[in-house]
Amino acid sequence: MSRTSTLPKCLQPMLATLIDAPFDDPAWVFEDKFDGFRMVAVIKDGSVTLYSRNGKIISHRYIEVARALERFKVDAVLDGEFVATSYWFTANFYDSYCYAR
Repeated sequence: MSRTSTLPKCLQPMLATLIDAPFDDPAWVFEDKFDGFRMVAVIKDGSVTLYSRNGKIISHRYIEVARALERFKVDAVLDGEFVATSYWFTANFYDSYCYAR
């Protein structure tokens, strides 16, 4: 039985919030921060659209990323970070930014 897609019409990526001091809480899940930039991917009916954190469509600049996500056979919204890494897997924001230029 197939389900009706309930993907949001408008997307706002989750952004970091500045706080006064670090904290630790077992109820929270934390992730490493890499030196990349935000990208939201919308997968719907086998088609992928990539958005910048400002809502601009950037699919044409990251064709390899969009093609890789087309393999997912479900409708989904992915909010993540695009990171270019070196041979030693160190992140470099400049390389991430220039990847599509």
